[in-house]
Amino acid sequence: MSNVPDNGEAFVTTLITDDYLPGVLILNRSILDTCSHSLFVLAARGLAEETYEALRGSGIPFCVADSIPANSDLFAESDPAYSHWTKTLFKLRIFELTQFRKIVFIDCDIMVLVSIDDLFDCPDMSAAVAGGSFPGNESWRDLSSGVMVIEPRAGIVEELIAAAPAVAAEKQTFGDQDVFIKYFSDWPLDERLHLPESYNVFFDHYRFYLKHGGVKVLHFIGRVKPWMLTRAAFLVQLVRCVVKNNSRGIRMLLRYRRYQRDV
Repeated sequence: MSNVPDNGEAFVTTLITDDYLPGVLILNRSILDTCSHSLFVLAARGLAEETYEALRGSGIPFCVADSIPANSDLFAESDPAYSHWTKTLFKLRIFELTQFRKIVFIDCDIMVLVSIDDLFDCPDMSAAVAGGSFPGNESWRDLSSGVMVIEPRAGIVEELIAAAPAVAAEKQTFGDQDVFIKYFSDWPLDERLHLPESYNVFFDHYRFYLKHGGVKVLHFIGRVKPWMLTRAAFLVQLVRCVVKNNSRGIRMLLRYRRYQRDV
């Protein structure tokens, strides 16, 4: 593939639905501002042609892949409030990007704040226990799939899909991260693979991590993403930061909004 860098390395994100396109474009701008590696997109088949054209127009290389076949029995009892998680199983396909030697996967609801090119020096399946040090989360020990260092290889996707029924037997609602946790069950025991939490910080934890280890990547988890907010809803977010005396959080929201306007 002509879009593969000479060193075989790239940041990768997935685009599963059309409404997440702004997140991809904003992520790309934040990477361009901070890192030397470029972004590659694994896009789901069947998106609007305008979505693919927007990627081309932004100069972002991408390829298209089929969705993971959905087993209706697995999700029959799924809580509708979390039904969007089932679509994230498409993320399993990042392991099929064998045209790359190594990728750093990043969710598209993330803003990169400083260079994270050093992640390409980390071993396969490096990830963070995102939020693990935040008060009340002391029992957290599993990887977060929001940022992962991966060496793609053939055959593993089928094995990951095969692990889904075991996850469904334990959890009423689940997504890609639960499958990764089940498949890579020994991950918590391998300290080599544990990235500092600064590489995957939830926005609600931002002030805490500024004081405890720093913040390199800001992750806007939750169903409603910043680019989905109306002007009024965005102002409400700013007011909440003011009430909490979170001036740095305000700067991050405004930075994100600037990226959104620019794309």
